[in-house]
Amino acid sequence: MTGGTAQQAVMETGDDKADVTEALVALEKDIALDGTSHACSCTDIARALAGSGCAVVGAVTCVRTPEDEGGKLALAPAGYAIFRDGDYVGSIEPETARGASMLLGVAGHGDLAVTDSDGSTVMLTLGTCKTRFRPVWSSDGALARVDVTLKLRASIAELRVPRRITAQAYQDELNAALAALVTGWAEDVIAASQALGADFLGVGQAVAVRSGRRWAAIRDDWAELWPDVPVRVTVSADVGRTFDLRDGIDTSGGGT
Repeated sequence: MTGGTAQQAVMETGDDKADVTEALVALEKDIALDGTSHACSCTDIARALAGSGCAVVGAVTCVRTPEDEGGKLALAPAGYAIFRDGDYVGSIEPETARGASMLLGVAGHGDLAVTDSDGSTVMLTLGTCKTRFRPVWSSDGALARVDVTLKLRASIAELRVPRRITAQAYQDELNAALAALVTGWAEDVIAASQALGADFLGVGQAVAVRSGRRWAAIRDDWAELWPDVPVRVTVSADVGRTFDLRDGIDTSGGGT
């Protein structure tokens, strides 16, 4: 909880029609859709702590609505809180929380803003995000690095400046812009995980699944090894093909 206390969240949010429980349910639905955070269950948290000693928990903040909307306290997502061995050790800020959600497999289907080569903002809606962690081993059996691959599919939700969205060159431009955006998020989240010495992304578990015997040799030292493991992030994006975009679509911003 940021921006206030748990007591404030319970006592001061909501109104005569909805209490804090209903506000939290609504917030959970929203973040599940847009991927700005994730409501982990107690079972999820306990399982993560038992498995890797680390857990990620969706954070909540209290914000005050504008005066013309009553100026009341409301709940909003605030990224993620990170725990190691049961203690709070740091956080993933809202600006990069979408990257954490993608790496955790809870990306949702929210909107993403990218900028094209002309500086125009294009809103995209995320369709799917597939994430894979793959260990790369050296000839002597040591862990050389971990490759992280994200594959995204998205559709164009809003063009603020008319564009020929079916043109391959423009689609390639948006693909590159989305890939660059998500690469930055993912690299920031992984850097935070290593700096905190907290493998809340479950990289070690992914290594164990793919390379059981080799993992057994480093399992006991993983907490010390993880902060220094080289990580390579590769993001591929496919924009504009979620729907059947044809030349006949009106992209002028007006009617036909």
